[in-house]
Amino acid sequence: MPGSYNQVPARDLIKIGGRVKVLQKKDYESGLITLGLVKKILTSKTLHPRGIKVMLESGEVGRVQALGDDSVIPLPDQTFRYSEDYSDDELPSEDDLR
Repeated sequence: MPGSYNQVPARDLIKIGGRVKVLQKKDYESGLITLGLVKKILTSKTLHPRGIKVMLESGEVGRVQALGDDSVIPLPDQTFRYSEDYSDDELPSEDDLR
């Protein structure tokens, strides 16, 4: 199950404009991770067991599972989706996704 206080970043580590890997509510079952840039931090708590909720520049909302340059603890058959707020030259490499 995604998220626990030991796995997800605390609110103070998440920065506006920072790259993050989020799990959207619609993707809880599939474990599909969306990569994007933080537009707004929506959770006021310092920690949340499922991750701090953010809005990405693309308008998508999800809970932060890892910072953009951190690895994510994989779920079975986990795949990644790139948010629309990445330009082609900003897309993470395969090494960034490990």
